[in-house]
This record gives sequence, structure tokens and C-alpha cells, in this order.
Amino acid sequence: MVPANSQASPAPLKFQDDVIVLEISPDEMTARAAISDFSLPLPELARKLKALMTQAGVRAGIQVENIKTLLQTQRPHHREVIARGEPAREGKPARIKHLIDFSARQALHLDDSHNDDLTKWNHPNLVFEGTPLVEITPGVPGQPGKTVKGRPLPPRPIAKTAPKPGKNTHWHPGNSSLIIADCDGLAYITPENIVEVEPRQIIRGNAEHDLQQLFSDGSLIVMGDVKPGSRIKAKEDVEVFGTAEDAYLEAGRDVLLHRGFVGRGHGSLIAGRDAIIGFAFFKKISAGRNIWFQTELIGCEAQAGQQIISAEGRIVGGTNEALKKINIRTAGSDENVKTELIAGQQQLLQQKIARMEELIQNYYEELDMTKKNIYDLIVKKMNDHLTAEELTALDQHQASKDEIPQKIQEIEQQLTQMNQEIEEIKHAEIEVRGAIHPNVHATVGKLDRTIKDKTFMKKFVISKGKLVLSPLL
Repeated sequence: MVPANSQASPAPLKFQDDVIVLEISPDEMTARAAISDFSLPLPELARKLKALMTQAGVRAGIQVENIKTLLQTQRPHHREVIARGEPAREGKPARIKHLIDFSARQALHLDDSHNDDLTKWNHPNLVFEGTPLVEITPGVPGQPGKTVKGRPLPPRPIAKTAPKPGKNTHWHPGNSSLIIADCDGLAYITPENIVEVEPRQIIRGNAEHDLQQLFSDGSLIVMGDVKPGSRIKAKEDVEVFGTAEDAYLEAGRDVLLHRGFVGRGHGSLIAGRDAIIGFAFFKKISAGRNIWFQTELIGCEAQAGQQIISAEGRIVGGTNEALKKINIRTAGSDENVKTELIAGQQQLLQQKIARMEELIQNYYEELDMTKKNIYDLIVKKMNDHLTAEELTALDQHQASKDEIPQKIQEIEQQLTQMNQEIEEIKHAEIEVRGAIHPNVHATVGKLDRTIKDKTFMKKFVISKGKLVLSPLL
């Protein structure tokens, strides 16, 4: 006896003899049988049914009571379920509780409309070594199933997988349901559901006198104040949640002071990219790109590679220079303090261009010398006169020969950008959206102008060879 339909199809798979028809569903989860002739003794019918089930491979999920019913009720052609497969069951997912806020701080958008309270600019995901990050209550694993033919069915995957520890995190040694931080830093959950901590050097309190010299290869965060005389330097960012007082702060990228920069006229701030501060009194501030402040710069020497900006802040006294634009609320004070605002000065940019052009020339000279050294060493090598030290030197020269052109290309790209900026600063301007007090001295390019009478909502721009005050729209 052979199956009536041996090819896979949505129709049931049939097996039969002279009196019994057995059908197996396409998914092999149900087997049904029907008997057409009950003239044979029941033991004989039972034997035939068992033989047909063996031939069809039905060996799991046998419904004994249904088989008895089929034989005893003696209803010709009545189809009865004689075997039923066991579906795989989905497990219950683990219960996951985030013990911290994993959301990263939103990016600062430094423009003249940005007026966030910097005291509220905390990192939601800032954690310390040993901080519990995630608590996981284990779920229930899924159960496998099987068809009426005994074919195993894998358990259904759990819809939500539990997080796992990744970089700088691990399971708590005394509590296997907790993932904790290995170091101070910023905690994240990756798209792959891995818990990680990005390391940060963190001073949990004040930078006191015994911590005066602080250096970080990455970013450095001071949770408290920075005391007078302290020197803090980081290759990436420096962030101070308290007040910096007569300190020396330097960062390869950004310096962010949540409060202010105060003291007795000592200290400085140098940011390779942006300087972001609440306020500053009588300080030197330099930023490669922008200086953004919230309330005021009083008596400062501020210099920005692009802009000095504040939505509601004022500048009183000092010398404040931006390459492209100054955009503030108020300039000067009712006491008519002399206040210098400068934009569009090309000297610093031209000095940078000159230094970079000189650097390119030095690289070309170094490349020529490297090629000569390689040639001399290769000649010696051909004559079998090369020492081990010279072999090492040859490898180093060949590596330099490959690296120097790349360095030259990178500097040339920067030069192209700087030359574009030379064109851009021809349109430099100073914009004050509130009061401009007497004794405010504005310089744009090579032109300057001193305010004698208080005025409001003006923009200093160059027009027809003069520095004019243009009303803001």
C-alpha cells in the first residue's frame, strides 16, 4: 500500500487499505481515520488500523479514547481524530527593569535662539563604577513540540530578549539578575540589546588643591567646582557641573561650564571646538569654533573661530572677537563701560594659513629626503652591505614615504576650507537684538565705529565702504 498522493500539497496525505482511510494534515499536526465496513471483527479492524498507522508513520500524540470511539460506535465513513501533534509553546520573556535612564543628553545646537538653562544640562545616563543598570527577572523558556509523526518542532522564539552585559559592564557577583557598571561613564543599550558603558574620567566632588593637575586622554567631568589654580586638560571634552574659579581649562573639543567662570582675573579657557558657559567674569576664553554663553561676559578677552552667540546674554567690557559673527542680546552697560566687539578680522586666519603652507613645504622637503635615504639604503642592500639597524631604518623610511603624501593631502583640504572662510568673513556682522549702550566700539573687517548714543536692535554691517547700523527686521 502506498500513499494516494505522494507529492507535497495543501491537501491531506492519504493512506488506505480495503476498509480504512487514514489522512494526515499537511502540517502533520492531525491524523484522522474513517472505517467504511464494520463487518470484520473489532480486533481485526484494530489490527488493520494499527498497521496503517505504522505505515503512515503516525507514532506520537495517539488519541486512545478517540480510537475506541471510532471502533465501537461503528459509524461507516465517519472521520475521527486518532492522533494530534503537540504545538511548540512560546516561553515567557524575562521581566526587564531599567534602573537608570539610558537616554543620552540631547546635542547642543549653538545658535542665537538657544537659551537652555545650563544647570539643567545633565547626562541622564551618567553612572559610576558599581552602579546597578538593569535588573532582569528570568523568563520561562519555550517548550518544543512534535508532529504526529514524531518530528520535533523547535520552541517559538521569545518576542523580547533580555539585555546582556557588554563593554565595561558585568553581572553582579552576588546577584545574577543585576547588570552593573565596571567604570564611571555614560551608559547605553545598543540596538543589539547589549548594555555598555562609555568610560569617562569623573571627579565626583570638587577639583580641590590636591587635584590641581588633571589630564584625560578622553573626556573629563567634574561634578562639583573647580578651585583656583587648578589645571584641567582633556583630549576630548571638559565638563564642569559647578563653578570654575581662576582655573586653567583646555579641551581638544568642547568645554562646557554649567554655571560660570569667576575669580580675580586669573585662569583661561581653551576649547578646540566650542566653549559653552553660563557666564564669565574677567577671563580669557578661546574657542576654535563658537563661544555660546547664557547670561553675560563681563570684562573678558573672548576669541571665537566662528561665532560668539547668546539668545539673552550681554557683553560688557573687554575685547570680544569672532571671525564671522557676534549675535547677542545686549552690548555695553548703563555705566558706559568701554566694550570691544570685533568681527571679520582676517589676520588670525591668514596666520593659520601661512603656518599650514609652511608645514606643507616642510613635508615636501621631508619626503624628498626620505626618498633619497631609501635610494641609498636600497643600493647598499643590493651590495649586501646592509646592517640590521639599516634594514629597520629602510622599513621606517618606506612607511614614511607612504604616510607623508596623506598628511599633505589632509592639510591641503584644510587650506581649501580656510580659503573658503576668507570669502565668508567678507560678510561678517555684529548683531545686537536689544540695547547697544554708549562706548561700545564695533569693528567689522577694517572698519570701526563707536556708539555715542544708546540705540536698540541694530546690526553692524559694511555697506559702500562704511560700517553702518542697520535696523533688525
